[in-house]
Amino acid sequence: MSCTKTETIEKENSVYKALHFKDQIEVLIIGTFHFDQETNYDELSEKNQLEIDQLLTGLEKFGATKVFIEKSPLYDSVYNARYQEYLTSEESIDSLRNEIYQLGFKMAKRLQHNAIYLFDNKPDFIGSLEDFSFSSFAKYADSVDTQFNKKHHQQISEVYTYMIVYEIL
Repeated sequence: MSCTKTETIEKENSVYKALHFKDQIEVLIIGTFHFDQETNYDELSEKNQLEIDQLLTGLEKFGATKVFIEKSPLYDSVYNARYQEYLTSEESIDSLRNEIYQLGFKMAKRLQHNAIYLFDNKPDFIGSLEDFSFSSFAKYADSVDTQFNKKHHQQISEVYTYMIVYEIL
């Protein structure tokens, strides 16, 4: 039996609604490309594993109390079972080309968390990112939430430009 897109979204929303937060908290969101979709980047190379380790060392200082990965909460039991196997050294992630494992699992383990959390936001239309530009993003952001865009657009643009230059070097 398969679910329609609407049924899947309703199930995911019910999982999100079940979460209750008492106080405001400080949140650090890390974004990255999907490792396993890139052919010109080997996240498992010794050099890149060292860079990932340096990133995780820096992030560790934030002291996150929860680590979320980008995956529908419907898969919580699957990914937490994998995480438990990783914690007990029953599952190696050394050959898994995926940011969920290389960043999420490793970070949660460093912080001695006994579970990971899942979240995925899938709007009805994401569209192709082939022609993505910050000018089109800015127009969209202004039409939806002008305050966020005014506050963060310059910083996002600078980081995005830096990353492009860094990758070229």
